[in-house]
Order: sequence, then structure tokens, then C-alpha cells
Amino acid sequence: MKKFISLFLLFSLLLPSVGTFIWFKFQQKEIRKEVKKQLIAGVNESELTLLIISKEETQTLLTWKHEMEFSFEGIMYDIVKQKVENNTYYFWCWKDHRETSLYKKLDKLVASAFGNDSTQQQKQIQIKLFNQTLIFKPSEAWKSAIFALTPKRKIYYYNLIYNSLSPIPQVPPPLFV
Repeated sequence: MKKFISLFLLFSLLLPSVGTFIWFKFQQKEIRKEVKKQLIAGVNESELTLLIISKEETQTLLTWKHEMEFSFEGIMYDIVKQKVENNTYYFWCWKDHRETSLYKKLDKLVASAFGNDSTQQQKQIQIKLFNQTLIFKPSEAWKSAIFALTPKRKIYYYNLIYNSLSPIPQVPPPLFV
């Protein structure tokens, strides 16, 4: 029974991250199938984007996903046709808006999971400020002069909360019968 409970807890901890990854890969595969069908069916030349990039820039500016797909300035492109002349690459590409939005959703999920999301950080600051208003902090003006003059005593590194009105103990102590 303990093994079952421990496996269930482990599964419930891993499910959100593994499930999100599986969902992302499934969506990505579906989008790639649709794009492939569209490219096989034929794409109008006016729908293609021509990118002219030098050989050095292909290694620095482009983030390659595989040999016929890359990301440039945050937008995913699928290469339909390419040509090389004098160390310059000519790519006729199709902008993959659906895959771009999928990657942006993934980036948002990762940012919110690691706390890098600006809206989430603002909400956390607001909650922290609200919680600080709930905690009562006594003002210095509220302390009487007697409490202000008594020295603070420490026992085991803890401050005493109670300060006596008469700071000097009675000598000798009273006897109780």
C-alpha cells in the first residue's frame, strides 16, 4: 500500500511537466503534418518570404530546428526552396505562424513555471505588500517612557516580550507561608 501511495505521489508530481511536454510535442507534430500537406499541395509564390542571408549569418542569426526549418527573429520558417550564390543563401520560406504561436505559448509556460513572468512577479509583489499590511507593527510613539528606559533582557537569545514596570527586583524576596 505504501508503494502504491508513493508511486501515486510521484506520478502526480511529474504529471504536469511530463504532460505539458507530451502535449507540446503532439501539437508540434500535428502542425508539421499540416504544413507538409500544404507545401506538397503547392504554395503560391506571393505567400513565400525571401530571406537573403550570408553564410556567416546563417550560423549566428538563425536557430535551426532541422535542415528545412529554422527560427529567425522569433518567427518559425519552413524552407520551400533555397539557392546559394557567392557565399549568400537565398531562402524562399513559408512563415509558420501556428508553430510560432506554439513556441510562444511554451515560452510563457516555462517563464511562469520558473517565476520569470512579469505579470506573475507583479502579483507576488502585491500579495507581499498586502500581507505586510495585515501584520501589526507597534509604533515607537506608543511606548511609554518607563518601557523605553528599561533595558532589554535576553534569555537564550530571545527578547523578552514582557517588561516589568519596576525594573529593580525586591531584595530580599518576599516569603510565602
